[in-house]
Amino acid sequence: MEGTEATSTVTSQDTGAAPVIPTAEGGGSQEVTETGADTSTRTAEGEGSESAETTSQESADSATEGSKDRGAHQKTLEERAAEIADRRIQERIAQFEQERQAQQPDYIPLDYDAYDTHIANLVAQERHFADEITLLEHNDPSRVQMVREIRRIQATRQAMENEFTDNEKKRALWELKQGERARYEATVVQINSGLAQASPVVRDALSISPEAWEAGEKWFVTQRQINPLIDAEYRERCFTEGPIRALKWAATYVKENMGKAAEQSKQKREEGKEKTLSGGGDGSTPSFANVTSWGDLMKMHSKQINQFAREHPKKYETLKKQRFQ
Repeated sequence: MEGTEATSTVTSQDTGAAPVIPTAEGGGSQEVTETGADTSTRTAEGEGSESAETTSQESADSATEGSKDRGAHQKTLEERAAEIADRRIQERIAQFEQERQAQQPDYIPLDYDAYDTHIANLVAQERHFADEITLLEHNDPSRVQMVREIRRIQATRQAMENEFTDNEKKRALWELKQGERARYEATVVQINSGLAQASPVVRDALSISPEAWEAGEKWFVTQRQINPLIDAEYRERCFTEGPIRALKWAATYVKENMGKAAEQSKQKREEGKEKTLSGGGDGSTPSFANVTSWGDLMKMHSKQINQFAREHPKKYETLKKQRFQ
């Protein structure tokens, strides 16, 4: 199993995982038919090379128009690959930015000595003005200005102390979260290590070949990616039950469902073949699904019979045996 660096969640690469059973059969290929523009030439007596030039130009224009039409509905493999690569790059950039912001503290790192010095200076200024007031006469106009200055200093000091208190709360919460994150990541690393060690043990205990285990593991990773519930349950078992039980559960899930998925995929392909149009002489195209007897088959053209035999060998043999019994 692969070992990975700790992340905020146990990813499919993080945990490795899961076994077994037959690989799903590959799906059929799709044919893509491109049609170019149909061009025609014009001839006229006496035109000679001018007619040829006109025909050549019309062909080029028609071909260009055909290319434009295809471009509106169909993209090249290179264009699709470029779009996918660009989308993945943008998603990765967004992920990096999200992780960077998650790692940024939401409090302001303070120089505590500088803060204490500034507060002390404000207190000293307040005391100075208070002492000055005691030396003035009660009706001295300067008393009003000094009282205002004292109040300004007190408001400034109170605001700074409030901000300091809020900032310290944020710092404490941040450090708590960082500690929890560190503990979580340490747990992830421990689980990954346990899965890597337990994987061959579980595989051998269940008598599963390395090839089948690897095929099942790839299938299970795909299921976790497309089914959030399966992924969540596997993660939960990794954390609460441990690597051995989590891998055994994954192996059982793969054994019970991977074969079903392969059979369903095969059945869908067979149904698709049954609906394949066999082709008729009058342009009509009856379906192979209508072939239920040897007589139905014999009504078809020899090419269609050969096609039926290639695409439905079992059904062909069954009809043949029924005919000659």
